[in-house]
Amino acid sequence: MADIRDVTPKERELLSFIRAYPGMALGKGAGLAEFEALTFGYTTALSNTDMRESHVFLPDGLNGYVTEKLLGKKGLKQPIGLFNVIRMQEKDERKALAVFFEFLDEYLVYLGYEPLPKYKSLF
Repeated sequence: MADIRDVTPKERELLSFIRAYPGMALGKGAGLAEFEALTFGYTTALSNTDMRESHVFLPDGLNGYVTEKLLGKKGLKQPIGLFNVIRMQEKDERKALAVFFEFLDEYLVYLGYEPLPKYKSLF
């Protein structure tokens, strides 16, 4: 397995916050679609500011891991996309977001890293 970097500390904190308080972080819908939009914006910002090397929001290979787990297929010629694969299994966007975080934790452990920490309560 290639050397895949762990999610960096600030991003772990952000992801933990989103998991604990999705409505505060993602707005009214607070589902997988809103998280997908945030992910796109966040990773684009990292790329456009040359911070991609020093910050990891989602570990490389997560898409392939989830695709293999849910569809039983490895190395698809046409990548379906992490979020679409989850939606194929879970239609409810809020539940799909919870499924995403379960897979993220599982993948981090698979890579030998700690799962996301529980976010310290705001209240």
